[in-house]
Amino acid sequence: MDVIDLETFIRPWYWDDASHAFAREAGAFLLQFVHHLQAAGLSDEALQKHQDNAWLVGAFLCQYDYRETFSPAAFLNKPLFIDDFRFRMKDFPTEVASYEDTYRRLERYVRAFGYGDDL
Repeated sequence: MDVIDLETFIRPWYWDDASHAFAREAGAFLLQFVHHLQAAGLSDEALQKHQDNAWLVGAFLCQYDYRETFSPAAFLNKPLFIDDFRFRMKDFPTEVASYEDTYRRLERYVRAFGYGDDL
């Protein structure tokens, strides 16, 4: 599977220059995470699902939890907007489980860089 390019990945996440810069940083980190999963030898189907979920994580972060500066620590702890996602996807429990699985993997990936050691 080919991993999508950064600008295509983040296109709907921003609305001005500042939010574009933030989206580029968040998107670059999330695509780095997807490349990590690809290097782990996941199937194309699993990798595509994780890439789709990572896109959703980034969209939630950029559109609903926009911050002045990006830090991978933003991905620690409870999955972003999971309660809203669960409500909207209540008829699709496998999608919720998939999102949560991606988020758990992302959180482990973030912690591997030392973020959250002070928590």
